[in-house]
Amino acid sequence: FAIMASAVCSVPSDFDARFSCKQKQYVYTIACGYVSPFSARYVWQVPEPLDLEQIKQAARLLQGKRDFGWLAVSLPGESRNTVRDLQIDVEYKNHCDSARVPIIKVICKCDFFLYKMVRRTVGLLVNIGRQKVTIEEL
Repeated sequence: FAIMASAVCSVPSDFDARFSCKQKQYVYTIACGYVSPFSARYVWQVPEPLDLEQIKQAARLLQGKRDFGWLAVSLPGESRNTVRDLQIDVEYKNHCDSARVPIIKVICKCDFFLYKMVRRTVGLLVNIGRQKVTIEEL
């Protein structure tokens, strides 16, 4: 996995990298099939085809400022505001590496993510793409 700094600037001494940032971003890469062993550790390999249009529709419904507590894991005794402003982009590529399998990228941006919120969101989108969960159930 790669982390890259795109810019550097001075910040106040009370700046906290975890709690003071304005936005965070997670990118999940999903391969609709099996990729080479060299790429396998960087993608989630889903062996069956996914319904891209259903995934995009569900992503649009999940976007915006709302309570995401149902998609997070709460730690014992924790009480916090679970309203977040989530933005989701879904991108499609015809193939990844020599395996020639379709790739779906789910890009989640938010001011502050809840614990396991993105993992559960992407899992839900994949289950919608697998037609194991319907848009109506969302």
